Amino acid sequence: MMRKINILILEDKPEVCPDPIPYEYIENINSMTDTDIEAVTTKSKFNELDSKILKQAFDIAILDYSLWHFDTKGNGWIYMEKILAKNPYCNIVLVTALNTIQKDINELSEDLQALISVNPNVKYIPKSTDFTSQIVNYVEEIINNLKARWKLQEQIIDCAIAAYKEFMGKEIGSLIEKPDKEIPGKEDTMVLDTITEEEIRKMFVPLIHKHRIIVCTEEGGVENKVIYRVDRPIFYIFSDPLDGSSAMKCWIKTLKEKAHSNLTKRLPEVIDDHADKVIWENRYGPMKLNSPMISIVLAERHHVVGNVLVNLFTGDIYKSVDSGNFRSKIDQSTFELSENWKELRFRDFSDEFDKLLICTLQSVKYKKYKQEKEGKPQDFQFLMHFRECIQPLIPHDYDLEKTFKKRKQRNDFTPGPGRILFLTEVAEKYSGHVEDAEKELYSCILSSGEPLTEWVGWFAFLRHTKNLSAYCLRTGDGNICQHRIQRSNIKGTMIPPEVASLFKSGMMDFEVLHTGYRDAMQNYTDSIVVFFNNDESWKRIFERKLYERMSDTFTRIVT
Repeated sequence: MMRKINILILEDKPEVCPDPIPYEYIENINSMTDTDIEAVTTKSKFNELDSKILKQAFDIAILDYSLWHFDTKGNGWIYMEKILAKNPYCNIVLVTALNTIQKDINELSEDLQALISVNPNVKYIPKSTDFTSQIVNYVEEIINNLKARWKLQEQIIDCAIAAYKEFMGKEIGSLIEKPDKEIPGKEDTMVLDTITEEEIRKMFVPLIHKHRIIVCTEEGGVENKVIYRVDRPIFYIFSDPLDGSSAMKCWIKTLKEKAHSNLTKRLPEVIDDHADKVIWENRYGPMKLNSPMISIVLAERHHVVGNVLVNLFTGDIYKSVDSGNFRSKIDQSTFELSENWKELRFRDFSDEFDKLLICTLQSVKYKKYKQEKEGKPQDFQFLMHFRECIQPLIPHDYDLEKTFKKRKQRNDFTPGPGRILFLTEVAEKYSGHVEDAEKELYSCILSSGEPLTEWVGWFAFLRHTKNLSAYCLRTGDGNICQHRIQRSNIKGTMIPPEVASLFKSGMMDFEVLHTGYRDAMQNYTDSIVVFFNNDESWKRIFERKLYERMSDTFTRIVT
């Protein structure tokens, strides 16, 4: 259901503008479109308007600089911070005379000047001869984009549920068969790796031109050559088709070797079988958090604006949309939600227990690689990258030995997209097989040079909390990270320089995918750390790096 679009027009005397028509148009726009729009204008008394700005979240704000006809004798631009506090993604239009723009900006505080320079949602439109057409065209464009975003947020949820339904209808033996069409560069692909991407293809490829969408899947770019025909993309859709697929393949192969297991059973029957469930949980941990997950992400050029996660074994579904983060459950027989959406909250930080982190540590695979010459070269690269590039940046009071031990107890099953859930209330409520599980909550999560699809969805959930911060890690001091995922078609380094990174000056910029698409999503890697703001250990690390003049090692990400 589409929600109302709220527009703020802060102009003290529209009749003195070169042309008051755009303001009149916007005030009456809901009668001219099929969109429910509420325009709050300065026809109200200023003290009433001021209270509305503090209480209401706006989608579009048109702010005139000079408000001399109000008693405040101030300027409208100073309200940016209040407006963005209620909705960080509000589209703001700064209005002033063409010949005073530089003077007006110089009179603002340094914080507001910095805000204007880095926020991609702030636009300047001068009061010039084409003022009317610029304002009207911009507002109409934003309204259309908002409507498209909210529709796509609903569709990624529908798509994930459709993929879940397809999984539930498969015999488990068929999930580890080779697909009819082999994916170049991913010769180990099985049927379970293709289900989600097929649903994405069916739902979103027909919409790529209507909504200007780039569909970024993991199939090596064969289908994605179509992106070059998308003019000025607005939306990006990412997928980790089945996070934890390797663990699931091993589990099914183990069941195949067990006399009691029947591979013609469908997945719900297998999950309900206590013996089969115990095999999984003894090896990989409780299904509540350590299960294969479907992940679909929706992004705009500078923001991740939606994510849906579906736990394949429990049917738990998590979504992040503009209105917040929520959780529910899918009924395995009807494939409808069995309960209403409930708010998904992040945990509060506590330093009374051991400080642990979670990332792709690969301790078991590393041991096999070194001692038994087994495993894949990329497993070795992940560990060496962690030890040489990441570990020196981690606070000393984080218990790395215990962190490694815990992951080893669970056979290194470390979810990618679902890793963000370890910082939420979900992690507090599950009970595991590890002794004193309630004391082993993670204090931070890391991407240790992993591909974009493993972590990009975290930022949808992070935009709805002020208690966590995310930083992109850099090598600092002109050093270059030499570690790369060891596959023949992969070119990305695990800590890329800014020019090859998704993050530019702390802002996301998905345009890099359009201008330099390199065939496979595994080419886009970054190293990320997410932690609680009141974790003093990380604050001390920042202070030390500042003292060492290596502050560029951590680049704060605007979520």
